[in-house]
Amino acid sequence: MADIFLSYARADQPRVEKLAAALEEAGYTLWWDKHLRGGHQFSEDIEAAIAEAKAVLVVWSKDAVKSEWVRDEAAYGRDHNKLVPVRIDDTLPPMGYRQRHAIDLNGDDAMAALTEALDALVGGHHEAHQHAANSGKSKHAPILVGAALAVALLGATGYFVTQQGEPTTATAEVEDRDSIAVLPFVAQSSDEDDQFFADGITEEIMNRLDALGEFRVLPRTTVFSLRDSGEDVDALTKRLNVDYIVEGSLRRGGDDVRVTARLIRTGTGETVWSYSYDGSRDDVLQFQSDIAEKVASSLDVLLDERLLARMEDAGINDPEAFALGAKATELYSRAHGELTDLSLLYEATQLYDQAFAKAPKLVEAQTQASDLYSHILLDSFADITHPELPQEVTANPREQLLERLAIARRNASTRRHRLAIDLYAAAFSDDWSDVASLSRQAHVEAQGCSIPNWNTFLVAAFDKVDFIADTLLAQQECYTADSIRMYNSFWELGRVDRLDDARATLQRLKRDGDKTSDLESVLAIWEGDAERALRLARRSDRLYHLQTARAFAGREIDKVREFLATQNVPIYEQISFYALIGDRDAANRLARKVDARRGGATALQIAADFCNCGAPWDIENTPNYAAMLEKTPYSWPPRKPLNWPMKDW
Repeated sequence: MADIFLSYARADQPRVEKLAAALEEAGYTLWWDKHLRGGHQFSEDIEAAIAEAKAVLVVWSKDAVKSEWVRDEAAYGRDHNKLVPVRIDDTLPPMGYRQRHAIDLNGDDAMAALTEALDALVGGHHEAHQHAANSGKSKHAPILVGAALAVALLGATGYFVTQQGEPTTATAEVEDRDSIAVLPFVAQSSDEDDQFFADGITEEIMNRLDALGEFRVLPRTTVFSLRDSGEDVDALTKRLNVDYIVEGSLRRGGDDVRVTARLIRTGTGETVWSYSYDGSRDDVLQFQSDIAEKVASSLDVLLDERLLARMEDAGINDPEAFALGAKATELYSRAHGELTDLSLLYEATQLYDQAFAKAPKLVEAQTQASDLYSHILLDSFADITHPELPQEVTANPREQLLERLAIARRNASTRRHRLAIDLYAAAFSDDWSDVASLSRQAHVEAQGCSIPNWNTFLVAAFDKVDFIADTLLAQQECYTADSIRMYNSFWELGRVDRLDDARATLQRLKRDGDKTSDLESVLAIWEGDAERALRLARRSDRLYHLQTARAFAGREIDKVREFLATQNVPIYEQISFYALIGDRDAANRLARKVDARRGGATALQIAADFCNCGAPWDIENTPNYAAMLEKTPYSWPPRKPLNWPMKDW
């Protein structure tokens, strides 16, 4: 059993090797990834070593905070009270890991502070370590530790001295993370199934590269939104603002498959490498793995056993499952264009189920499939039924949703996925006591271009949460060509009072040629300009925005009432609109009705989130919701960042 489990980012390995050598010289025993055994299961070795260690020494840096593996290992150390955090640059540990002071290894008292922290966990001067005794080394003698660590810490600045005495900076230390877009591979045939198979290859390569934590890999929603744009690689390069592009194709003839791929450096248009693979359908697994490894190696990533294992663990290793998932996702996206008929969403769910049955690691298939049941449940509160769906699907939607999320949770392989699933499930549960904590953790753990669903539920309505806005802004670079994600980012930034950032987001959408009159109308409401809001809303084809502007301006309220009476309006919109036009009795009546039903508290909270107007109803009408809220850090009423009139017209 080692005294210390050492956790670090691969980019920091040269400095960490010196630190490890100094600690071993001082008599500590260490386990780090150089001890991984060939042929053994990577994750099992890690878990066994971290469980047996007395201390978990986490080396935080600008690269380490981006590493999901480092965060997972730090979380284990924190949760088991054996975390010793240190810093080798100016980067602070992520939120959620700052309860313990991170020792600055560049500080004057670093050596004494580190040995004191380690000795408190591993036994210090009072316990003889057999390793040290057998080798004749001192038992953590402070003088020896100080001297050895001083040598190790000389490398922490990122500089070394040349023979001529000139300071020079290691390239790996100053370069920002490269950004990569893996464009949808093109199926060079008329068979629709071949295109979905090619989409599966694309996603597999994305996932493997993203798992490394070395790059910013643009998400599926962004790159797939450009599939039919007709733009060439040069135009796409400008739209996506990335350093590298991977593009490729798939051609199938019977059982024969040819996959081609090339890596392009966008700054120069240079092809870094290109390759063609010929084989059978069964060989595609190896093709996509090799492509991902070639991309990483070409960008100077040293693929040691740890990183190769990480890529392998991220892979689904079933192209057919990915193809089914890709087909399901296309239907899922189409379904969300019109949700009065859930037939397409049901078809997507069936395909997601097939994909998950083939590859249980594809947990997104279960979380995406659960969306069908959330729509059925929320529609039921407005007495909207779905006769187009089988009865067994519409029965007990809340229970079916939570069961699917529980299945996804059991199969999730990363802390990031587990947190996102936990947050989603908590929103629909009978207990919101963990929602605020889960929301913050999910944002802290957000890596690369990921962001959890339901990330603002409850929290944004009651708390001015800059961490949500900061995550949204950081990830806008991932969604620069994805207008839907940018629209959502605009909304969420406004809801947490970051109007300047919302305005900047709107300008980006306008520069990209998106129609923005609806969002400009919303911004006018946020700025208190009722007439401008109404004028812009009339140009929009979105009825919701027109009704919102009418409510804010206090104009044509009869048309708002007509809209609520004749359209299939979700219950949370109904409650919000009645509140906004000053019909408190109607809002209270609806809130009482929803509160009396199982799961109604979730629908009511969505209404509070949606309205962004303070208290849309009087809390005494919703005792069940009030009881749920009492379990949270928050109290009624919600924030009122916008100055809604909310009076009787």
